[in-house]
Amino acid sequence: MLFASNVFATSSPTDDCVPPGCGMYKHTNQNAYINIYKSAVNSVVTIIVVAENSAIKELLNNIPKDSPFNKLFEDDGEDVAPKMYGSGSGFIVSAEGMVYTNHHVISENDANMVVTEIHIIWKNGENRQAELIASDPVADFAILQIIKDEDTPNETFEYVTLADSDKVLPGQMVAAIGSPLDHSFSITSGIVSAINRESRKGRWVSYIQTDTVINKGNSGGPLFDLNGDVIGMNTMLVSPSGYYIGIGYAVPSNLMKEVASVLLAEGKYIRPWMGASLSTPTEAFKLKMDIPVDKLIVILMKIAKDGPSKKSGLEKYDVIMSVNGIEMGPNTFIEFLQGSTPGDVIKLQVRRPLDYDEGTYEDLEIDLIVGNMPAKIE
Repeated sequence: MLFASNVFATSSPTDDCVPPGCGMYKHTNQNAYINIYKSAVNSVVTIIVVAENSAIKELLNNIPKDSPFNKLFEDDGEDVAPKMYGSGSGFIVSAEGMVYTNHHVISENDANMVVTEIHIIWKNGENRQAELIASDPVADFAILQIIKDEDTPNETFEYVTLADSDKVLPGQMVAAIGSPLDHSFSITSGIVSAINRESRKGRWVSYIQTDTVINKGNSGGPLFDLNGDVIGMNTMLVSPSGYYIGIGYAVPSNLMKEVASVLLAEGKYIRPWMGASLSTPTEAFKLKMDIPVDKLIVILMKIAKDGPSKKSGLEKYDVIMSVNGIEMGPNTFIEFLQGSTPGDVIKLQVRRPLDYDEGTYEDLEIDLIVGNMPAKIE
């Protein structure tokens, strides 16, 4: 467990001290980041992933052993299949060797490539293999387990502590440790630029924005507060070049806790999804569409391609007048959806604008079948 370091050393007021700064934040602890690095670096790991072409591997496995074609795929008597290598960062969260990282670090986008090995490497050069326990592509979160040596089944590991990310504030000083651009176990510092940054995953995933320097290879690594506790997982850059320009996003620690608890209990995280963005129309729109100003309604602003809303026949600017006979605004409707299960049928009373200028519309009843949120939304 990491120890807390005092970031600021206070001093007693002196005769030459000018309010309001007397006695507060007069001297910055120069060792704050040193303490974080020393206490956490043995709990941070580099992750190396090996993937093979599944189609070619299957072909090789099906070639008869006495076939002359085997000689085309032999190296010192072993079959050779094309391999790809990827790397990222991660951090140990339990004495038993559980590791958190990003889903995209341990997955392969190419459908023909299959991850066959996951290696964990410490700063001292020690390495072990790990196995994937569970993964959630929506939150971009994965849980690994370090495979212990048979001779030391009770081995324990140094680990970090997850802080309460709901207490994180803009301006808070933070640090990241990871392996950017193959520069392993690097520490960088910065501040929290913003919290609750929205993503295309809606309410299911929001991010901590930081200006801490992170690059390719930092993915899956920890974002620390100055107590040395993890407040987030460095996940992505916002950059036209793909390299650091001052905006990075981290998955909050509380979201990691929530997703991990479900993954460990259920094996997967299911999120009910309708495939549309929601809003509240203006009073002028309501009047044009002959809707009472005080009526609770929802308007659809964007429909996801091949999503449940599209498949049910809903269209952009459709107005949801009631849900299973109940009036709802956007927030209430979202809470209702979150409490549903994929496959549920929701009866919607819909008013569809035909000509806004003329104020014409038609009323429809549409059955929406709730879907399961995919990893990528188009």
